This record gives sequence, C-alpha cells and structure tokens, in this order.
Amino acid sequence: MKRIIFTFAIVAMIVSACGDLKDSTQTFYYKECNLIVDTEDESQTAQASTAVYQVLNNLSKGVTDVTCSDIIINNQRYSLQTDTMVVHEKTFKVSNVDDAGYAANYWFAKSGNVSAGSSASDLMGEIVWCLKSNNANLISPDYQLEVAQRLNVNYNINGHYRVQSFSRDAFYVGNSIASSGSSSFSSKKIDYRAILDLEKKVGVVYVYNPEFSDSQDNSFPKVIRFEDIPMVFSSVGFTLDAAAPKTTVLGIKNNIITMIDSVDFKATDFRLDFASPDMTEVSISYKINGKNIFFSGSSILK
Repeated sequence: MKRIIFTFAIVAMIVSACGDLKDSTQTFYYKECNLIVDTEDESQTAQASTAVYQVLNNLSKGVTDVTCSDIIINNQRYSLQTDTMVVHEKTFKVSNVDDAGYAANYWFAKSGNVSAGSSASDLMGEIVWCLKSNNANLISPDYQLEVAQRLNVNYNINGHYRVQSFSRDAFYVGNSIASSGSSSFSSKKIDYRAILDLEKKVGVVYVYNPEFSDSQDNSFPKVIRFEDIPMVFSSVGFTLDAAAPKTTVLGIKNNIITMIDSVDFKATDFRLDFASPDMTEVSISYKINGKNIFFSGSSILK
C-alpha cells in the first residue's frame, strides 16, 4: 500500500462577497446514516436509519442552509429545514496522515429551533474530509488514500431525540498494537474499513496490510476480513461485537486470488466501539494468530 501525499491548497467552499459576484450558489447532497438516541427514556434502544441532506451554499454571502425530508424515527418521518446560517472556516494541520499538509473544514450552527415552527433544534454541522481507498476492489491491499467530503451533523428532534450522522462505509487510519505475553508491537501501517448493513444489523470489517510483529513472514496475509458481525444496540448507540466472527484471509483458491478460510486465522472476541461523540473515531480489539490486537483510529482528517 502507498500513502498518497496530500498537498492541500485551501480553497474556500464559501467565499466572501465581491462587487461583481451576485448570489452564486452551490447545492450538495450527502447521504448519511443517522444514529437516533432517546434523551428522555434511557430504557429505549438507539436506532439507526439513512437520510439525504441537502446543503445549499450561497457563495457570495458566505451562508448556508440545510434541508432533509426523510429522518425516520420509530417508523415516523420527520423533516429538517434550517434558517440561513453563517459558515465558518476551520483550518488545521493534518496530524493523522503523513505529509498531508493543511486542510480546512467548514462549520455552521443554529441554537434553539432551526427555523420557525420546526421540530428540530440546536444544530451543529461540519463538512469534513473523510478518508477512502482509490481502489474499488475491496480485497486488494494495494491502494492509495483519497479524501471526500461528508456532512457531520448533530441536532435534536422534538427535544426528545438526539440525531448524529455517521458513515455506513468508513475507512480508518491510526495506530495498532499487537501483544502477546509481555511483548508488544506497534504499527501505523495497518488500515481498517468497516461497512455496515443497517437492515440486517451486521457489519464487515477489513484489515489491510496487517503487521503484528517486526519479524513477520512475507507470506502473512495482506488482507483479513471479519464478516457478519452483529450491530449490538444500547440506549446510547451501538457496537460491533462477535465472540467468533467469520474470518477469512487473502489467498489463492483454484488459481484465483480471493478470500479463503485458514485454520491459523480464526479471530475471537472482536469488538468495535465508537470513541468520539461524532462517531468518526473508533477503537477495535480482537484476538488472532496468538496475539491480542488493539487499534485506535479516525475516518476523517484530523
């Protein structure tokens, strides 16, 4: 795997008004998953559904508004339509991808009702750079990192539910530690990808270029896949949790490169937890090949 070198020239999504610029606008659509938490009844399990958010940017005025008509909670449809909000730019030095330079996110907020008579309130939104692979082949260990924009948004519905958007398909970079007995090995070369099926309430997690020791043999699988991991919901969210997930590794079967079973790679005690309120950071742990693995990472540029 090669790390792509990002050189970000900061190009503002929202620009300040110019004398000859007259209400130039752009509309973006973001298909996001929503985590819905009941803030009044802790006995209720969290829910998850998908929705499409429309973000209309007025480039000449540096403002935006957000609409969404398919927020599903308890099989009931809600909508979101905000008043115009000022867009702010947040520039930062990227710390979690090598040689990535600087990037900029754009954020906006609306306290109280997002518009007159709306059931939605106290909205915080940010357009963030999410990580992804440039290779459409899920089982290929050869790829470069790319970025795309997604909407990270959080708001209340009827003062009863808190909604947080998250990604159904997320690519994570970070730090992995493999331990066995008193010895441990740390690596930043391992990437993870988690793909969720909200209807079946299961997930699949790919481990790319696993490196679990400094003396690892070249024949060690370049991709490990954990399948059919249950999404276990609680009152505050969900985890991916499986005592013995179906585990396959990249290999060759009938002269074809594919994912195969291997007696040496049967993972146990797999768990993925979201480690940040915006659900962009995760911690992942499992046991495999005689080692305890712990990974912490992020799906966005930080």
